[in-house]
Amino acid sequence: MEFQWFQIFVPLAAGAIGFFGNMIFENRKQLKNKATEERRKIYSTFSDIMIDRLRSQETITEEQLEKINDRMFNFYKDYLLYASPDVINAIGDLQQFTFTLQQRLLNGETIEEIDRESSALYLKYSQVIYEMREDLGLSIKNLGANGEHVLKSFLSNYYMLYPKKTTNFE
Repeated sequence: MEFQWFQIFVPLAAGAIGFFGNMIFENRKQLKNKATEERRKIYSTFSDIMIDRLRSQETITEEQLEKINDRMFNFYKDYLLYASPDVINAIGDLQQFTFTLQQRLLNGETIEEIDRESSALYLKYSQVIYEMREDLGLSIKNLGANGEHVLKSFLSNYYMLYPKKTTNFE
């Protein structure tokens, strides 16, 4: 019986390839899990900031606005590294809209004049939440085209801003 190297080499090579392939897969999976956990923390920070901003929108002082803006800039440092492009774009759209509203206030428009556009502001916010949920792999089913249904839980005038299209209760 003649010794054949390939009978030993082939199983060893296949085992080594399988081992290193599995190691690479596990490392990527672990890195992705860490990144997802970091995104959860960052997105939660954003949600806290926005809820505070929306809660105090009508009675906000310059000092409160400055604190919220400082928190937002601290948020920017982290989210730029971890957020998906869709989340970055949605937050950019929201912030540009907010900057425009703030500029209009500085130019002398009243809250009442600007309040007519609050539904657009809320839609921008809900779009961010929608993109964040999608980025985290959470369900976005039945949240509306722009995620506007997430607003139902904290807007008392939700159905005035977004009239129901059906007559039954959802």
